[in-house]
Amino acid sequence: MAFEREIHAVGHHLQTQVHGLAEGQKDAYARSAFNRYYYSVFLKSRELFRALNPSWSKTPHADYPLILRGDVRKQLKKGWTRARKGGDGQLMRDAEAALRAVEALSGLLEKAYAIRVVADYEPEEVVDFSGGDRFSLKEVEITSAHAWRSQCDTFCSEIHSVWIQVNV
Repeated sequence: MAFEREIHAVGHHLQTQVHGLAEGQKDAYARSAFNRYYYSVFLKSRELFRALNPSWSKTPHADYPLILRGDVRKQLKKGWTRARKGGDGQLMRDAEAALRAVEALSGLLEKAYAIRVVADYEPEEVVDFSGGDRFSLKEVEITSAHAWRSQCDTFCSEIHSVWIQVNV
């Protein structure tokens, strides 16, 4: 099991344990669950960056969306243009899907990073436990945070697959 999957499992454990805890512990566990979900996405994205360009894996967290929307998008667009000129309809469609994945992954990373910052550095921001078995922070439901990892896997796979094709 990859480390980022283990981090996700820790987040899920924290998420499921929240409701049997005392008030102070509930808050700490909930914030830690959001944190772990963020880090599972960050680590998976860093793995993608390492595969695309090893120097990008040392980029600060908050800059990942910038690289995706900048260098990664630019390279995928070049690949799309070459595919169009070469009449490769399948690669064009794949590149279009990868470009959508770039935007989606960028947005996911921005949202997850912002919530991680709130969870870690803004204890005055209240975790909302009014949703029964669910809880939220800044209107981000924990079930949404739980799904970040599978979404990230899909986006990273789409981007990497096309990156390999257009950078041969």
